[in-house]
Amino acid sequence: MRNNIDVRLKEALKNLAANSSEQKAYLEKLGTAPSADELALEFDDIYLPLKSWIEGGSVKLPPNLILKLEEVDNLLEKMSGPQNAKLWDVKSLSSNEWNHIRRIAGEALLLIS
Repeated sequence: MRNNIDVRLKEALKNLAANSSEQKAYLEKLGTAPSADELALEFDDIYLPLKSWIEGGSVKLPPNLILKLEEVDNLLEKMSGPQNAKLWDVKSLSSNEWNHIRRIAGEALLLIS
């Protein structure tokens, strides 16, 4: 993986995999709390171009890593929309939805060499 892509992807996954209190502190430091949106936005900022580079063949990743990244993306997408607005508040970072994202993001992070 290209170095800048690698660093940005690791950082986004690290933030998604962090425990809820670390995520809250991170978002407060950024000044975006009480919104938790930035966690997903950082992932999207690197994942969306990476996905097109993978599909175009210019970036190669292990298939199991691609599946984990897709799973993180799908989980975040399922949390989108006005019906799930409450999940995007730092108070919800300890919810089952965020716990699931943390677990999958952590698994993806372990697969990055």
